[in-house]
Amino acid sequence: MQISGRINNILCCLAILCVAVMPAGCKKAAPVDTSVRQREVFVKDASSGEMPVTVAFTGNLYSHNEASVVPREGGQVESIFVDEGDSVAEGQVLLKINDDKLIAQRESLQAQLNALQNQYQQAQLDLSLADSSVAVGVNQADQNVLQAQSAADQVKLRMDQAKIDLDRQESLYSKGAVSKQSLENAQLSYDTSVKQYHTALSAVKNANESLVLAQANNLQKDMKAQTIESVQAQIEAVQANINSINISIRDCEVKAPFSGVITYRDKKIAKSSMVAANASSPVFKMVDNSSLYMEGLVPEGKVSAVKQGDPIVLTVDSYPGRKFEASVDTIVPCVDSVSMAFKVRAVVSNSSDELTSGMFARAEIEVARPSGVIVPYAGLIKTPELLAMPGTAVEGSHKAIDETEFSERFTLFVAKDGKAVKKNVIAGAYTQDFALITGGATDKDEITDKDKIIVTSVTSLQDGELIKIQDEKKADEGSESKEEKKSDESKDSSSEDGKGDIPEKE
Repeated sequence: MQISGRINNILCCLAILCVAVMPAGCKKAAPVDTSVRQREVFVKDASSGEMPVTVAFTGNLYSHNEASVVPREGGQVESIFVDEGDSVAEGQVLLKINDDKLIAQRESLQAQLNALQNQYQQAQLDLSLADSSVAVGVNQADQNVLQAQSAADQVKLRMDQAKIDLDRQESLYSKGAVSKQSLENAQLSYDTSVKQYHTALSAVKNANESLVLAQANNLQKDMKAQTIESVQAQIEAVQANINSINISIRDCEVKAPFSGVITYRDKKIAKSSMVAANASSPVFKMVDNSSLYMEGLVPEGKVSAVKQGDPIVLTVDSYPGRKFEASVDTIVPCVDSVSMAFKVRAVVSNSSDELTSGMFARAEIEVARPSGVIVPYAGLIKTPELLAMPGTAVEGSHKAIDETEFSERFTLFVAKDGKAVKKNVIAGAYTQDFALITGGATDKDEITDKDKIIVTSVTSLQDGELIKIQDEKKADEGSESKEEKKSDESKDSSSEDGKGDIPEKE
């Protein structure tokens, strides 16, 4: 009995001791402290791929062919055939000036020209006849002079010989060596030769007079030739006046210098009003939209990536969602001292004739297409101060940051083991929806296409903060809502560097 009582006492003590010890032994099973809150977040999967890097600039469209049209001839307006907005072809008549007075002047001059042409033809005929007859007369007269002179020379020789014979007979007769009859015969022969010589000299004189007359006729022929030259000069002067009037009549029709569109018409000019020739104020302005170019400024840090001939994608507000083609034509090798940018001129393809001179346009040039990890842009925070400068090593790492002139520095959060893990990354390209991550600031900042990127509450997250991931459907809804808000914000800003102005998250 005593032993049994002791055993009961021991069991009771053990029971009491277990009850007393039990709270101390259950500390490992204590409930979770509800003061540590898990932030609910949405995530998006990263992926691998490539994304284009673009250089963007803005500017206006201009036409290679723009003209202010003014009449070359003044006068009263007879008709106006076009108005603002009309398409016209090269050479099409835009405005007609009355040309009645000019036509009357031309008809008067034409009658004068016809009379001079008749006079010219008659003078040419006279000259032709005179030319043939005068040439023969002068030649014949010249021959006659030569023949007469030759005959006279021969007669003189005979006369001189007869004189010698006469003198010899006289000397012999005085000596009684010849008879008187011989002397008389010698005298008769000399007298006859003298008469013949005088007759020959007269023939020479007549021949010379005939030659002078023939030469006078030749002079008249020269005068007729001069008359023809004078008439010809008058014909040319009258013809020049007619040509000038023809130009004035032609200029009374104001024509389009090229095919294009009328962009301005002086409303003060109407039918029957007077216009001045070559006035300083144009009657019409027109533009050829088939030959357009664009000028804009590319930042100094981006221009080295742009090359002549690079294709360009153009967008204009007049055609939302439409894209037009262009190409780099000229890069002016001189930086603007104010904007520190280079002027770039692009040739615009406008085969559809939808673009017009004066439009504001946005241009994008794809200069690279790097590959890497693509993440949603909604998860990025622009924090350049968190990264080292390009080409330098981040403290605590031997990894150099591989940045290009198009790189931007960001922070994002990756969902891992129920925590938000902060990553400092480099984006080589991005749009309003996605960013291409080309590397991390350090080895621990590298991300892969397997990571889940937090896209909500990123500006208030802390590195290592506990998180709870919402289901995928809610994540899509949340992300879409954020993207819509971001899209509205981006509409209020214009792109200057090909990536868009991305607001920093605070």
